Amino acid sequence: MNHLRLAAALLAAAMTAAPAGVYRFVDDQGQAHYVDSPGLVPLKYRNQVEEKVYKKPDASTVAPQLETEESGLSSTAPEAARGALKRFEIPYQPYEGGARRIIIPVTFNNSVTAPMLLDTGAPGIIISDELAEKLGLFDRDVGMLLSRAGGIGGVVPAKLTIVDTVEVGGARAEFLPTTITDSISNAFEGLVGMDFMANYDISIDTRRHVLLLQQQPPSSDRPGGHDEAWWRINYHKFSQLRNGWKNYLEKLKKNDTKDSSHQKLIDAAEQQLPEAEKLFRKLDSYASRHSAPMNWRRY
Repeated sequence: MNHLRLAAALLAAAMTAAPAGVYRFVDDQGQAHYVDSPGLVPLKYRNQVEEKVYKKPDASTVAPQLETEESGLSSTAPEAARGALKRFEIPYQPYEGGARRIIIPVTFNNSVTAPMLLDTGAPGIIISDELAEKLGLFDRDVGMLLSRAGGIGGVVPAKLTIVDTVEVGGARAEFLPTTITDSISNAFEGLVGMDFMANYDISIDTRRHVLLLQQQPPSSDRPGGHDEAWWRINYHKFSQLRNGWKNYLEKLKKNDTKDSSHQKLIDAAEQQLPEAEKLFRKLDSYASRHSAPMNWRRY
């Protein structure tokens, strides 16, 4: 595993494309940084963040009218019928020791339920290595790619995969890119961010310690349950990782160094490139199944 972590670190230096994300800031040394959540921007730089905003596509580029399994309603359903949209109440644990938290039970892949921290400042899903083991993600051929997890505290080695389903008290989402890292708390096994919450109106009853999720009306501009920005960000991120490993492997093979450490890096890159290809193909297949507009899939 140590040489894989080294490979991931060297990959970061080898990749020349801008990091995936839509928020840009420049540090005190004049270096530009790109992240996919404003919460990842250090406080001292937040007053100069630039956000990329995607325009809503016209009707000719939107996928056909969709229906949701839970509501059975199309985007053209009468307003009266839309009143049947579901509302979910999820009791939460309000503390982690002395710190106020919203810790909720989350079920992954219809199999394992774990306590997770609700973090509306996080873009996606983060789970611990221990939870990934329980889900059998390391034993299945699901695509597992060395990556990096960044926050205000810095960047750490991580693994990127895709979780098929995430369910919170009956509220459900599918196909969520998920980052696997070392455990960050004994009280919860990861974070649930806006990739999941974006399909619901959120409110919190702090008196009763209940999270309230109101289902939004189904819409044709959210194919597969994800909006335009989600598709664009993930196509950019997954293609960048694939191209990064490909370019890194080519660079290693052009190097005439013949020592064992160099060969380990080549071996690691040759292992990771197929994983990057696998994840990108899964994203592309999901986009095709749900008729995501082609102009959202550019990379």
